[in-house]
Amino acid sequence: METINTKMTAKGVIIDFDWEHNFEAIKNSLKDHFEEAGSFYEGTDLYFKVGTKELELNNFKELFEIAENYLSSETGIYLVGQEDNKERLNSSKESQPKREPIIEEVSFKGDTVLVKGTIRSGQAVEHPHNLVIMGDVNPGAEVKAGGDIIVFGRLMGLVHAGAGGKKDAQVAALRLTPTQIRIANKISRPPEDSNDQIFSPEKAFIKEERIIVEEIDF
Repeated sequence: METINTKMTAKGVIIDFDWEHNFEAIKNSLKDHFEEAGSFYEGTDLYFKVGTKELELNNFKELFEIAENYLSSETGIYLVGQEDNKERLNSSKESQPKREPIIEEVSFKGDTVLVKGTIRSGQAVEHPHNLVIMGDVNPGAEVKAGGDIIVFGRLMGLVHAGAGGKKDAQVAALRLTPTQIRIANKISRPPEDSNDQIFSPEKAFIKEERIIVEEIDF
């Protein structure tokens, strides 16, 4: 298998990675591919198929940044898993958020969806699996997912990970100061004396039946 393989579907192009190669080789192959065929992605969506590989937060960020450096801002970028190996993508709106929706989900079964841009007050994003947001979540915004939630920005709104009862779900952000945080059936709020000047990546998860927050060591 090549370092990366592409497959065209009715909904966009899937890029499948061979994780037998190291991450640097995969990044270089991705750059070479976009240099040669970047214009091909204009007007379509791109799906990174990461499969069962567990990537660090900064690895996700590097893949997205490579794509954004070479592709048009109109190209949608998504992460998908390997639970469903069908030839096509299924367009679905699994649930209707109570607030103004900002995306129409296009997904595999068991996928991770990427949302590019800031989630503003009054907006809501809801997805039945994992959710990655490349931007801030402002106060008054709501983010909800059945799995993990990763925010490459400031998380200042309401966040609910593991919404279906998944207690091993996590919330991670470059700055984690939510109005309210929920993981499965546990609820927490940030301390009132939190220092707004401190900026360090953190993750929240359930331990001993309560939500705890730890700094992420890159």
